[in-house]
Amino acid sequence: MIDIKLDKQSMNDLQKALKDRPYQILKRTAIAINKTAKKHKTQAATKVRETLNINAKTAKDAIRIAKRRATAKHLTATIYINQTPDLGLDKFQARQTKRGVSYKIETGGTKKIVEGAFIVKRYNKNVFRRKYPYLPKKAGGNRSQNKRLSLMVGTTVMKAYKRHKLLKWSQKTVTNELKFQIQQQVKYVLQKKV
Repeated sequence: MIDIKLDKQSMNDLQKALKDRPYQILKRTAIAINKTAKKHKTQAATKVRETLNINAKTAKDAIRIAKRRATAKHLTATIYINQTPDLGLDKFQARQTKRGVSYKIETGGTKKIVEGAFIVKRYNKNVFRRKYPYLPKKAGGNRSQNKRLSLMVGTTVMKAYKRHKLLKWSQKTVTNELKFQIQQQVKYVLQKKV
C-alpha cells in the first residue's frame, strides 16, 4: 500500500503562488494527487514487468488505486498492490511441451519445467498437475488415483515488489512526481489568470 500525501514544503509553495486565490489551493492539490496516483500505477506496473515475466494487463490488474480519490476535503490517494491470490503459471508464459509445461517467472531467470503437467484451455488456460501419477495395475495402482488434480501457481506481485525492494523506489518516485504535478497546477492557474 502506497499513500500519496502532500508534504509541508509543497503546500507552502502552492499557497505562496496562489495567495490571491485561496479557494483554488485545495482543488488543485487534489487534482495533483490524483494525477500522481494514476501515473504511478503505470510506472509501478512497468517496474514490476522488469522483474516478473508477465504481460502489461496482468501487471496493471494487480495494482489498483483506491475508490476514494483525493478531494478538497480528503487530500490522500492510496495505491494498493495485490497480495493475494498467487498468479497462475499461465500468466508466466507457460507452454505445453512433451515433458510437461515450461514457464519462466523472473525476466532474468531460467525456464523451468513441471514434469507431467498440462494446460487446460477450458479453465482460463490454467496449468494442472496430477497429485498422484498414474501407476499401472501391475505396480498396484488403479485409475482412481489419477483423478485428483492440483493447480500450479507462481508468485504474487507484492512478493516480487518486496523481494526487489520496490517500495522505497515507489515512495521516492511518488514524492518527485507530486512536486512536479503541483508545479504544473500552479502554472495552469497562473496562465489562466493572465
